[in-house]
Amino acid sequence: MKILNNIVLGLLISTATFAQNPYATRSFDVAGIKVIFKPTQKKIVNVRVYYRGGTANYAASKAGIEHFALAGAAECGTKNFSANTLKDTCDKYDISLSGSGNFDFGFVQLNCISKYFDKGWYLFADAVTDPAYQSHEVQLLRGKIMLANKTLASNPIILASKQLMLNTLKGTQYGFDPCGTDETLKDINQAELKNYYYNTLLNKERMFIVVVGNITKEELVQKIMFSFANLPSRPYNKPDMDEPDFNDNKLIKTQQALPVNYIAAMGNSPLVKSADFVPFKLGVAAFGATLYNDLVVNGHLADNTGTNCMTTLVPYVNIVLMSNKPQAAVSGAINTLRNFQERGVNEDWLTRIKNNMVINNFISQQNVAAVTDRLGEAEVFASWQYADDFPQLVFMTTVQQVNAVMKKYITGLTWSYLGNLNAIDGYNIPPLK
Repeated sequence: MKILNNIVLGLLISTATFAQNPYATRSFDVAGIKVIFKPTQKKIVNVRVYYRGGTANYAASKAGIEHFALAGAAECGTKNFSANTLKDTCDKYDISLSGSGNFDFGFVQLNCISKYFDKGWYLFADAVTDPAYQSHEVQLLRGKIMLANKTLASNPIILASKQLMLNTLKGTQYGFDPCGTDETLKDINQAELKNYYYNTLLNKERMFIVVVGNITKEELVQKIMFSFANLPSRPYNKPDMDEPDFNDNKLIKTQQALPVNYIAAMGNSPLVKSADFVPFKLGVAAFGATLYNDLVVNGHLADNTGTNCMTTLVPYVNIVLMSNKPQAAVSGAINTLRNFQERGVNEDWLTRIKNNMVINNFISQQNVAAVTDRLGEAEVFASWQYADDFPQLVFMTTVQQVNAVMKKYITGLTWSYLGNLNAIDGYNIPPLK
């Protein structure tokens, strides 16, 4: 334990020292666009243009249009390059262009080695400012997205958690899939993609840029000014979400022939920008370890368990169980949660959880794309400083804070079941309180 504490202390000292040198993250405005920049010594550059709003930007009947449009911006040709030319050039110089849409944001991304950053930026800037959505490429991309959706849906863990979220939050921006369905994607055409991208997404007020890599601020500012200074700017109000309330003890059941049953639960969580979020995240990690020990190791009630803080503008805690004894596993999980809330964590246990979380965070920071991802998500859900401050916030958290937030927020659960319905027939889930 002493060795581990020394390692973590060293990481924190390194982080504090790093914050005073030229490689510290900083933010500035260029041509009316917010830029978050983290210089590194690595020979890789990762750039993302983020677009705020996600599924709040469009109706459920158009589910998937933003994901389609952003992927298409990177893959379906531009004003100056056909899709084939774009792909061949990227392959030649080991440049990666991609785009994606999610519940709360979307992005177009460039990843390349520093040596070819000028070439990569030229392709990237053209994809952001002048996507062409060539008709044949749109058809190919539609099929690619549909296949990816089917592949994800074949994973029972993902399916159980997704069906729980979509059903529980039906009628909100989280009640439909940002990747769309076959039904919503099949009729989205080239003209619709162009109209959506140019008239909804391409807006300085909605956009911000995150850059991580071995380049200078001066070089970056020059490129952004040249490429993006003339982009349109229209009023945009960020969505302001309330904290969720998942405590109705509802069970959503779906019959599916599987070798093991999958059960997922949603519970309340503080907003990411709340001072309660980091203590809550630590508490959920500690509860997850307890749940696995109680249900898998000692109780033999489940094959596997998992817990996670799901980060969205409406965050929630997610609990997953894999079990062929679903009634006993669910009752056991509720009992474990009750006991955990009553007893809480102690100082030694919390220190181990903190150390593990900080070390995992440090390891993830060795990948420039992962750094961009963390900074971008932090900016959407709180502010980019949260990503840099995370290790310090973890170690500032007290036992009292962790125990208090676990009682405060998880007051009930909403459940989803995927598997053999006979195994859950007649079962009434006991309330948490």
